[in-house]
Amino acid sequence: MTAIAIAIAAFACIAAAAWVGGRIRSVTPAEHLSADSREIVIAGLGLVSTLAAVVLGLLIDSAKGSFDAVNNDMKQLASKIVVLDSVLAQYGPETHDARVMLTQIVAGKIAAIWPEDAPPTASTGAPVRQLYVMFADNVQHLAATSESQHSTKARAQQLVIEIAKTYVLMQEETRESVMLPVVGVLVLWLVAIFAGFGLIAPANHTVRRVLLLCALSVALSILLILELDDPLAGVLKVSSAPLLGALVQIGH
Repeated sequence: MTAIAIAIAAFACIAAAAWVGGRIRSVTPAEHLSADSREIVIAGLGLVSTLAAVVLGLLIDSAKGSFDAVNNDMKQLASKIVVLDSVLAQYGPETHDARVMLTQIVAGKIAAIWPEDAPPTASTGAPVRQLYVMFADNVQHLAATSESQHSTKARAQQLVIEIAKTYVLMQEETRESVMLPVVGVLVLWLVAIFAGFGLIAPANHTVRRVLLLCALSVALSILLILELDDPLAGVLKVSSAPLLGALVQIGH
């Protein structure tokens, strides 16, 4: 399920819980809704609401941290690509094919993550991963003939490895999420809270509209958490600007 679908489902469950609470109120004997009973219910709802608020805040902070980490990795990736291209240019004209391949790799990665920003150079028959292996092999087989070329080739090979490591790290950071189970527990708490609200709230249109607005607000917060937790997909993605900037600078 997408983040939007999960948020819609959460909103439906929370709003339905408030409605069910209201229906239960209408058939509950009056003595069960006395002042003493309401105090106990309100105390219980306050406890669960506090837990939900703390967890919600922690989830937003964690998701924002994941987003920022991937965003920083993307900037590092772009900077290393620009440096690698400069090192290959310094090596000599023998690296022309490798630099063209590097341009295609960057363009292909932009097209994969941000299709709307896909540059014309993204059209290549080989997958980006396979193309990067071919690129690394091309750099590996450069025939250095001088001390300067030997050192430049070593620097280029080191950057090739660093770029691969940064990309793998970025991928792993997007896979390490445990948000869905925690969000599931949070939604269960919110269902219980709103059912309690429906049970003790007066049955009028103003209260119902406020409860719906509150349900919509927490559903949007869940959407924000799930979107931030997956920075390479969905509506909220890391910016393509670093790689687009790198693409403009390399290959010339």
